[in-house]
Amino acid sequence: MTVSIPSIIKNRIKKLLSDVSYILHEGDMSRQIHVADIDETIRILQDTDKSLVRFGDGEMLMISGRKIGFQSYDEKLSGELAGIITSRDEGLIVALPDIFNGLDKYVPSTAAFWKEHLFFYRKKYLQYCSSDYRYGSAFFSRCYMSMKDKSRSGEYFREIRKIWQGKRIVVVEGAMTHNGVGNDLFDECESVERIICPSSDAYARMDEIVELCEQHDKDKIFLVSLGPAAKSLVKRLYDSGFRALDIGQLDTEYDWFREGGSQKHPLAKHKLISRQDNAAAGYDAYLAQIMAVVE
Repeated sequence: MTVSIPSIIKNRIKKLLSDVSYILHEGDMSRQIHVADIDETIRILQDTDKSLVRFGDGEMLMISGRKIGFQSYDEKLSGELAGIITSRDEGLIVALPDIFNGLDKYVPSTAAFWKEHLFFYRKKYLQYCSSDYRYGSAFFSRCYMSMKDKSRSGEYFREIRKIWQGKRIVVVEGAMTHNGVGNDLFDECESVERIICPSSDAYARMDEIVELCEQHDKDKIFLVSLGPAAKSLVKRLYDSGFRALDIGQLDTEYDWFREGGSQKHPLAKHKLISRQDNAAAGYDAYLAQIMAVVE
């Protein structure tokens, strides 16, 4: 007879195992993987022309042969991600979650999430990451909601905006992302243009997206929000002589910060896709910035 274990018991067991595993292996991981803090990561992006790719739980799932919510598993993408995370190009920052040297700075739900993630994927990080490389912080764009101490979040966002202050930028994003729409994230840029891509499985259209990007001048900065596909795009643009930054869900974090929110929640603008819906919401400037759409 098969005995079914209630899900609540399974979750408690998984949490216990994750907690114990993190305690046992934290020292090993902190010696093996060195991640810069948010301040240092932002400062490097301000002071240099380096590009940046962010790796997190979704990318590790993809490298491990699994799909995520908005990107089907693709063997070629998995291989590209494995190559990028081991890249040591001087002008390309590989950024990781700052989770290997303590989780006390994060709210309990965030700490629990990363403990569970490391329980399953610790060996993958150790396989692909090197002790002789200092990684950037992938959390430079996640500097509000997950933090216990949110007192510096405003400063972080002010400093992030300086990275592209006075620059011409090209935002490459999904159809519902709306980076900088309804806030001042890009208000101090010289110009803003957009390439709108599929909201899911963007990697399938990567060649077309790259071709559209490469039509732009090389003094522009590309800001990319395309999940795991963003890593491939940033690396390809970097290899072609462009500067590109994988900003992930920076805009969402910024909107939550501006609202003073304490819980993650959907944003209304993420439900808008059609030109008619965007026009009805008063997003005329956003529509005018769209230079190309990849269906």
